[in-house]
Amino acid sequence: MKQLFSRTFWPLQLLIAALAAAILGSGWLLQQWQHQQTTLQIQLLNNSASLLSIQPLQHKQAAALEVTLHALQQHSALPIRAMAVFDQSQRMFASTSKADRWLEQAAQSLDSEQAAFNDAGVQLISTPIWADRALTTQSAVHPAPAEHNEPDSLLPERNLVPAPAVSSRQLGYLLVLLDDAPTPLLTVLSPLYLLLGLAVWLVWLSIRQLTARQLVQHEQFARQLNTDQALSAESSDTDPVFKPLQAAWQEKMQQFRQQTEVLSLQFQTKLNQLESQLLLSQQTTSQLAAKQQQALSQLQSSSQQLDYWQQLAANAERLTPGLLLRQLQLLALYTRLHEPDFMLQPDALLLPDWMLLCYTDYLQDCDSGHQFLFEEDSQAYAFKVNFDPVLLAHLLELLATMCRKLATEPEIIFSYRLVELPQKLLKINIKFIGRSFPARWRQVLASGVDTMQPDDLDAEVCRSILQQLQGQLQIASIDDVGTQLEILLPVSWQKTNTTKRFQSILLVDEKECRLPLAKQSLAALGEQVHCCFAYAQLKETLPRRLVDLLVLVLPDQPAQLAIPVAELNALQQRFQVQTFANPAAVARWQALLSCPVSAMPLLIGQLSAPQPQALALQQLLVVDDNLTNLSYVRAVLALEGLRIDIAMTGDEAIKMASNNRYQLILMDIQLPDLPGTEVTKQIRQLRHHQQTVILAFTAHALPDEIASFRLAGMDDVLIKPLDTQKIAHILGRIKALDQS
Repeated sequence: MKQLFSRTFWPLQLLIAALAAAILGSGWLLQQWQHQQTTLQIQLLNNSASLLSIQPLQHKQAAALEVTLHALQQHSALPIRAMAVFDQSQRMFASTSKADRWLEQAAQSLDSEQAAFNDAGVQLISTPIWADRALTTQSAVHPAPAEHNEPDSLLPERNLVPAPAVSSRQLGYLLVLLDDAPTPLLTVLSPLYLLLGLAVWLVWLSIRQLTARQLVQHEQFARQLNTDQALSAESSDTDPVFKPLQAAWQEKMQQFRQQTEVLSLQFQTKLNQLESQLLLSQQTTSQLAAKQQQALSQLQSSSQQLDYWQQLAANAERLTPGLLLRQLQLLALYTRLHEPDFMLQPDALLLPDWMLLCYTDYLQDCDSGHQFLFEEDSQAYAFKVNFDPVLLAHLLELLATMCRKLATEPEIIFSYRLVELPQKLLKINIKFIGRSFPARWRQVLASGVDTMQPDDLDAEVCRSILQQLQGQLQIASIDDVGTQLEILLPVSWQKTNTTKRFQSILLVDEKECRLPLAKQSLAALGEQVHCCFAYAQLKETLPRRLVDLLVLVLPDQPAQLAIPVAELNALQQRFQVQTFANPAAVARWQALLSCPVSAMPLLIGQLSAPQPQALALQQLLVVDDNLTNLSYVRAVLALEGLRIDIAMTGDEAIKMASNNRYQLILMDIQLPDLPGTEVTKQIRQLRHHQQTVILAFTAHALPDEIASFRLAGMDDVLIKPLDTQKIAHILGRIKALDQS
């Protein structure tokens, strides 16, 4: 509490004293104001009650007067206990309820000098009631005992009331008994009391915060001294007591810091020298260890190669020339893979094109009796993949050779996919039905073996290739049920802007087991791929579909074909046809068909290369309502080897364009049912005719008309009649389409 009266807190002390004086003064003024208000209200009550009592007294209307007194008691702001009116004979004329006991005794003492009525905390007021209203009312206050009443100076005195005029007549007296209303000083002044308490609390809180801050400064200063932290001599909140000590400490700390910096610099220089020496020795040790490991690996590889060469030399006389040559090639490949300077030779290739070369050069084996069925990625032409094509082809050759030995069924399914998640991978699957891979093969592929045997060369080369390609090989098999090989190779690729060559492809194969695989592969070339399970349905299927490419897988024997061979040859006149047959049946079919026959398996790389289309395959539509013109144009263009369809109405032209794919359309402008421009607009809405050349075929055309023809979708105008120059123009258009 000593700090409470210090110089620092004198403004707060002055504020508290001012608040206390304000509270005391406000209390005294409130008492004076309340007494004046009470006196004024009593006078108003007496005047009103006496005036209202004159008429009932004169007319002896006690009941009416009681109602009036009750109303005054209920609506007055004064604490009225009882009211009563007495007549001239001092008998109670009218009163409020329960007023008899309190007012009878007071009425008997009205004329006495000292009121005989005694009751604690009440006030008795009597007022004469005069018949003449102009007379001033006289009030007499009969206070309660002195210990409960207010001072006499505050009440109206008898001798201050003027005497009534001689003509006046007193009708009676009005008695009012009031309770003393306590002054609500505590309620009114409670905000001031609260304010005073708040000020005291703020002073106490300020002292407490100041003490706590000083304590924190002491602790912080002691902690800084203990931990050798830098002190700020210019800090404004530091206790002045600590200023000299703080300055001396900072001077010592500055000297110590300079010495520390010098020693630290010397130590750091020495440490850098030692680190450089250590790093150099670590690098030398790592290089020596790497060279030692490389030499050990080369020694182990050379030892294995020597074992292979010795085993091959020992068994050379018992091997056939072909098998001996294959073993020599494998040993050469194995030796190259383990050379210290061996590096991969990656190239960016389209997988279908590489797969065609890989099959032709590495996988094809006409003497094995097994046939590969390929399922290629439908998005294969959308990416160019970076990988080592030769090394991967050698891996697939070795695995395919082993699969042929184990397979009991002729078909071996080969598929590949590009996988983007969790990383970019080339996923290759090989499935066949037959025996599972030998345990020795699995062991060599997994981790290798210490002692090599002659039959381990294929597996060891596979393992070496997988190591170089950083790939994985997983084998899942059930004996005599099926085996699946899954190869995962990390690759990178770039997207290409290649679009699919064909809008619609129709595949015909009577072996339903091959259809899903071939359909999946052909999806890389065509927007739509349709399948037909039998050649007997081909005649019904072709008119219902627009076909850009017809892929035919022929049966083994021509006698098994459900349609005449002549119909197959006729299809070449209208469609682009690709035919495939088993290798043993290719020669038989080639002798019967006019189109080339490729040997199975079906690879989309064989179909992706653009092939020149014969002029006879180009199909034209001539639309004209004049039969003579149609016959002439048809005869002239047929001489050039073109296939011609004719239509005489616009509706007929739209139907024929919907069901056929034309390379060029000659459109007459004036048709009987629709204008040629409207027919052209509807044909342009067909997806397969958005790029078709449409020529306006008319007898005359003004510049404005030519502009309207072009707005309708026509490419050019051809003026009738047809002559040599115009035929050359049509043929030039067709050849330009063929080249594009």
